[in-house]
Amino acid sequence: MIAKEEIRSVGVGHRAAAISEEERSLLQRKIERAALLGNGYKSKVRIVFETNEGPRAVETTVWSADEKGIALKSGVFIPLDALYDVEL
Repeated sequence: MIAKEEIRSVGVGHRAAAISEEERSLLQRKIERAALLGNGYKSKVRIVFETNEGPRAVETTVWSADEKGIALKSGVFIPLDALYDVEL
């Protein structure tokens, strides 16, 4: 687990394995829901993603989401191909 402010210092990486279309679709639905929860209810979610130092997780509010990934309130962007899971 890391703080969202630490993400820039460790750097966001890319998953070693490619994401299947089914997995991409599921992640897309989860990040869209996370953005709704963050903007509407200020709810935090747990995001598991790849960094340059290996997999990490962060609990934070999602600022926005699109087909490319998620933006956190701290101005950090995590691309879809770095995500392992978004736990609502």
